[in-house]
Amino acid sequence: MKHRAVLMILTLLCASLAGMGRAFAAAPTNGNLWTAISVMPGPLVTTGELERFQMNFAMVNDGKRPADPKVRSWRLNINGKDHPDSEFTFGNGPRDNRWNSLPEGDRLQFGYALGDWFKKPGAYKVIWRGQGFESAPVVFRVISEMKK
Repeated sequence: MKHRAVLMILTLLCASLAGMGRAFAAAPTNGNLWTAISVMPGPLVTTGELERFQMNFAMVNDGKRPADPKVRSWRLNINGKDHPDSEFTFGNGPRDNRWNSLPEGDRLQFGYALGDWFKKPGAYKVIWRGQGFESAPVVFRVISEMKK
């Protein structure tokens, strides 16, 4: 029953966030790390918007002690295949000690401009994976610009 209530809340949250122009996915993980992904500007992106396309990531340590996020294990799985630049992408950017030992109840939250990864029009299903966690998929679609 508890899982059903959580699923209902996540479904309502996803629907409301999609209505605000964002696609969002979140899921409890195996273990203590909760992860979520969202994309901006939203679940429907035109090729002309890809220069400002951003993928946002959040991780929360729900455990009772610090957890190693194991950043080197992180991958973005796009339509069933791990993106070859995942390790390089996640290995860059400003860092503090939480990236090696995430305290109990603390979070990591960050984003990357990844429009170059999605230049081809089509539907995309993206999952963020790492040792000890896997996010729920976020699904969005890239369409060509409309001719006027």
